Amino acid sequence: MKHLLRHLTILLLLLGLPTHAQLSSAKSTGVKGKFFVSVDDEADLLINGVELHRASKDFESPEIEFKPGDRLVVKLKNIAAKRRFMILFMSTDRKQMISFTANSFKILPDLTINDFTPVEFCRLQEARGGAARG
Repeated sequence: MKHLLRHLTILLLLLGLPTHAQLSSAKSTGVKGKFFVSVDDEADLLINGVELHRASKDFESPEIEFKPGDRLVVKLKNIAAKRRFMILFMSTDRKQMISFTANSFKILPDLTINDFTPVEFCRLQEARGGAARG
């Protein structure tokens, strides 16, 4: 029996989300640290449209400088029945942490999208709210 690959692309935007406040005390240049991810089965992390890391199961990304306004897109691939996705950003000095909650996620309508603008993010949020009401 063939397994169908299920793709889900998730995006996160620090600008205008509660996570923005978690970085506001950092220098304007950003915070150096790593993403810690737990996923079933695979995930590609893209920052501002550029691939940062591709892996499966539990992993940590290479160290980056994460700045307010940076855009994070996570492309998830599920091969079998179970699904899991958790992501956390921890500063190198372990003094700052961003835990992304379900409210931080939006589903992109097109799997080929690797980045987005603040305007596009707002449109996705409006579409999500409208669909929930309708």
